[in-house]
Amino acid sequence: MFKQHKRLAAWVGLVILTVVPPTLLSQTSPQGNSAHQPKRVRRYPLSWDEAANRWQLAPIDSQTQVDTVSSDVRQQRNAFWTEPVRNMFLRTGPGLGSPGLIDEQTPEIDEPGGIPSVWVVARFEAFHVYAVDPQEDLLYTEINVRVDRVIKAPADLSIARGALLDVAMPGGTLRMATGKTITSPFVIPSQYGPKPGHAYILQLLYNAKFGVFTDYRRWEVSSGVVQPDDVVAALRAAHGKSKLTGLSLGAAVEYLQSALPTETKDR
Repeated sequence: MFKQHKRLAAWVGLVILTVVPPTLLSQTSPQGNSAHQPKRVRRYPLSWDEAANRWQLAPIDSQTQVDTVSSDVRQQRNAFWTEPVRNMFLRTGPGLGSPGLIDEQTPEIDEPGGIPSVWVVARFEAFHVYAVDPQEDLLYTEINVRVDRVIKAPADLSIARGALLDVAMPGGTLRMATGKTITSPFVIPSQYGPKPGHAYILQLLYNAKFGVFTDYRRWEVSSGVVQPDDVVAALRAAHGKSKLTGLSLGAAVEYLQSALPTETKDR
């Protein structure tokens, strides 16, 4: 139980990272003249025109969307989200809380809580939005990703190439049966984030009790070259401390398989 809470706390901390120290912003600099150099880390808030997550503003119709799982599984997933989403809502209210400062010292590869993660190469195909408690605007989004390659997975978790995984995140925009459109307070413009149609190396945390995948680490690989896709990874790359950034996808997969603890790999 302690390990599960530790994993969830680590993931929630990543979700709400938005403030970057001015000193780190001023120190970041491009690495060479590569066409694939990382984007410069920006101070928030961004405008929606610049945001990677503009797609989260599009309302999903609660009456016409087709759920990807049974009603029993949906109830389990709702239960998983009820406490953390409500706690985040109460802490931040309708706006954005202040999560504090971050830096690039966080390990590039780690297993939070000491529990094996799922590592895959996958493409963002679609997404759905669900309400835990419509009266309190408690929404979460599930991104549907198609697995192209399994880099590493726990032996007791069956994932194969072609599998469709639902990766969950708080927030979303939902059109209710009443016609009212709800946008979660957690939907804010972000410089980084998954985009429909794009491919990624994903490190996913899996909660077996509720059957929920959450996104812990993510690198963009749509071009075939690894690029950071969160603030911490971008800072690490800008300071020359990333071993993944700039690698070809094939080289990155080989590196991860050599660096990660031995589990079920390459399926």
